Amino acid sequence: MTRPPAHAIHDLNNGIRNRLLVSGLLTVIVGFVATALMIAIVANSIATLNERSTTLHQIEAADEDLMVAMQGMETFAFDLALTGRDQALEELDVAQDTEHEAYAELERLALTIPSSLRWSPRSATWPLSGGHAGWIHS
Repeated sequence: MTRPPAHAIHDLNNGIRNRLLVSGLLTVIVGFVATALMIAIVANSIATLNERSTTLHQIEAADEDLMVAMQGMETFAFDLALTGRDQALEELDVAQDTEHEAYAELERLALTIPSSLRWSPRSATWPLSGGHAGWIHS
């Protein structure tokens, strides 16, 4: 039986070693690319959630302003009816202005929420311009 020449065995060993190096290098590259992709996805998700959280906090603040304004209007309207003071009328006007500002802020914030995330059935009745008269009535 004849033995293969020494350089053929050496070439065979180099070929196997080269294939192992290339496959190891490709595995490392794929690992880095997958890691970078996952980091980008997680960073985007965190940014989106942070933005939504900020919007919800703004909505809560505008809702609280609206509720305070409505309670103030009710209080000042009763005060005006019972006492007839001019100061009660001025306070009622301020409360109405605050109410309009709160509705305007809610309307502005409603435009920033994607329609797929709007959970309130009343949101379909909210006009996007022209005041808040249609917001309560469907």
